[in-house]
Amino acid sequence: TSVVSGRRYMIVAKSGDKFYAASMQENNFSDLQSVEVVVNNDKISISNIDLAFTFEGNDKDFVIWQSNGTYLTNNKDDTRIRRSGASNKSQGVWIVDDRGSYTNIQNTKSQRYFFFSDNRKIFLAYINKPTNINLYEEILTEVPVSVSSVGYATLYYEDRALKVPEGVTAMTYAYNESAQSLVVSKTYEAGSVIPAGVAVVLKAQSGKYTFTVSDEAGE
Repeated sequence: TSVVSGRRYMIVAKSGDKFYAASMQENNFSDLQSVEVVVNNDKISISNIDLAFTFEGNDKDFVIWQSNGTYLTNNKDDTRIRRSGASNKSQGVWIVDDRGSYTNIQNTKSQRYFFFSDNRKIFLAYINKPTNINLYEEILTEVPVSVSSVGYATLYYEDRALKVPEGVTAMTYAYNESAQSLVVSKTYEAGSVIPAGVAVVLKAQSGKYTFTVSDEAGE
């Protein structure tokens, strides 16, 4: 019912009794294709990251990033949803408006909406508001982190609390005015929970570590 900047979502349309998820737009000369997906109890289980789009923005205005680093655009009088890798996002800002049983995704430049063609099974930009499109949010249970040979890394999640794995120490820092330097202000050892919205420096041996998403608030 709401979009959080930085999270990934699937754009899904219902056609009859089937569901179709938008797939990554690979070039500007093809249509935005779809892949049939199965919905069970309002959940979709799938590992294809090309079906997940990162929404970045604030309030209702978002840029929709693809897994390959490009983003979705639409221009006036153009029914095709295209992609761009340029820094100018004037055609790539979308209003995401939850309407209860469906979601409107409207381009601020063209004023056109995400629309699913039942016949062609593709996504287009259309002038009419559709009533069969919803967003499905990616739910993370684990966050992988790599620590280089330097022995340090950084970690921050705005809206998820994370449990520290074995072999890792997480630290917050504060500026000490008298010493005119940064000093450790809090330490999170293995098993403790880093609260959502807390940025930390990680200290560990070189390698890959898995932080689990926690329902605990942390300190």
